[in-house]
Amino acid sequence: MSLSAANYVSQFDRRDAASVIKSFLPSHFGAFTGNQAVIKAAEYIGSFIVTGKGHHDRAEIVRQKLEAARAYTHSKPIILLISLNGIKVCRDSDEHVYMAHALRRISYATCDPDHLQFAFLAREPKAEPNVQYCHAFVTATAEEAEELNNIVGEAFRIAYAQQQLAALNAQFKQATAVLVNPVPTSPSHGNSCVPNKDHPVSSVDRTPSVVVTNSHSGGDGELSNGLDSQPSTDNLLLPHSR
Repeated sequence: MSLSAANYVSQFDRRDAASVIKSFLPSHFGAFTGNQAVIKAAEYIGSFIVTGKGHHDRAEIVRQKLEAARAYTHSKPIILLISLNGIKVCRDSDEHVYMAHALRRISYATCDPDHLQFAFLAREPKAEPNVQYCHAFVTATAEEAEELNNIVGEAFRIAYAQQQLAALNAQFKQATAVLVNPVPTSPSHGNSCVPNKDHPVSSVDRTPSVVVTNSHSGGDGELSNGLDSQPSTDNLLLPHSR
């Protein structure tokens, strides 16, 4: 294959792969443009430790804790900044950051619209994988709780799609290099030049399903994050009352 032909195939496939990102976005949803953040007001009601070896174990603990938190009478007005970088919890009167969690460190988000609750579960820096913190909030309306859950879900999906696209681009570059500079075969076999078998174009893993449910519809209200690795950004916990 010629250089121009190889580049054409690579560019075509990259354009096709880029459409993956758009496929994750509903046509009416334009929250994440560039590096912008979605800003939402809520009230912080507290954080609690969640332990458990499995995802379902942790989800059940979160459900029980949020059910118990319905009786909380103290809360703190805050601002949530949600972006593809992660979630920041800031003071409502200025830009002071109470806590910040990279998106890759957040395992899932959940909401209970009937009780105006929204929460997300995140791993602490240098903590054991089975020890995480759930940060809980209440909103003014049921719709706002669902909206927060959906926004975090879209952030998960877009970030995962970008991660997959980067992997595709790396594979296409590798494949193009092999096609342009194939390894010559032995003349005795009379074979034409073929790509080196050590550099196959492997398929990218399928995007894991991201389940978005809430307790209003009878589900766990959890939204799983398909991102890998965990950054080591520190965070500060808020007091539980005014």
